Amino acid sequence: MSFYESVARKGLNSVYDPLIIQAAQQYGVEVALIKGIISKESSWNPTAASPSSYGLMQLNAAYFHNPDGSPILNPASNIEIGTSLISSQIQKRASIEVALAGYNAGTSRSDEDLQTRISQNVLGVGSYVQDVLAYRQWFLANDPASGGTSPPSDGGIVEITDSDIKWIAGVVVLVGIFWVLMRR
Repeated sequence: MSFYESVARKGLNSVYDPLIIQAAQQYGVEVALIKGIISKESSWNPTAASPSSYGLMQLNAAYFHNPDGSPILNPASNIEIGTSLISSQIQKRASIEVALAGYNAGTSRSDEDLQTRISQNVLGVGSYVQDVLAYRQWFLANDPASGGTSPPSDGGIVEITDSDIKWIAGVVVLVGIFWVLMRR
């Protein structure tokens, strides 16, 4: 499973909360489920792209694009379309798991095909469903916008990004050069 609390935390009090809440109300989908999909699909990166999809909710480029053919990266539009899509899958499918599999593997597939893809983890569909549901549970427990309480304490753990490491390495190199020059 690929649940990462650091990714989920990006969804707490996110700038997208008003858009997510609006879409959730409009389409009757849990805020926590939308946030779970966004966490899994894009890790909260509005310009995330793969060869076949893009945006916060990773809309399929073959079916969802602007009139000029460009990707729908506008967060409001991307969230609305993605939420509409998962809503239609929830209404059409036998379970939330099968609805998520349809969102991931293709909306035209049968419930039986999707259930097989989940149980046999065909092309990672089973893992995808488990991951989204894990994020959903985390948001239900920890996200005020999803009905949860407050986020868990991380015990003072500090996340260090690649840019932090590069900056630290640069400082270490400069200190080393300064030390060598001072010894002359």
